[in-house]
Amino acid sequence: MTRSELSPTAESLSVLVVDDFELIRESIRALLASVGHRVTLAEDAHEATELISAIEFDVAVIDYEMPGPDGLMLLQTIQEKYPLLPVIVVSGALDTKRAIQLANAGVFKVAQKPVDSSWLLSVLNDSSRVNDIRKRAAYWSARLSELPAPAQPETEPQRSQEQINA
Repeated sequence: MTRSELSPTAESLSVLVVDDFELIRESIRALLASVGHRVTLAEDAHEATELISAIEFDVAVIDYEMPGPDGLMLLQTIQEKYPLLPVIVVSGALDTKRAIQLANAGVFKVAQKPVDSSWLLSVLNDSSRVNDIRKRAAYWSARLSELPAPAQPETEPQRSQEQINA
């Protein structure tokens, strides 16, 4: 496949890939780098947490089953610290219960391993748009909260009480 066949978007994203298997990490890195994305790799949740504290990512692709803290714990850490970051969870042993648990935890997308390359690139494109919308909403929400509250017009009972008191 050529770059134009693989890439559904021209935007370069900063992507965190977390998986305990080096071959999977490197495969995803090679795919994403081939279409111009900047990829940072982590082999476990501890390393991912350190990287997230130091680098601003556009999206995270994390494995569900890892030694130590699993993908759900990492997802919860990400959601607490960076609630706007879209997270894609991949798993070799995905069942309905786990998929529902991940959806309820706020995951952006879930996929069974091995992940289809064109699906992953398409989801990254979608996550970029969602990330942009989330960031804009957070920006405007913060801006609106800085504005003074509008003055409340006097109601008829307030005016009557003020006339009595005068």
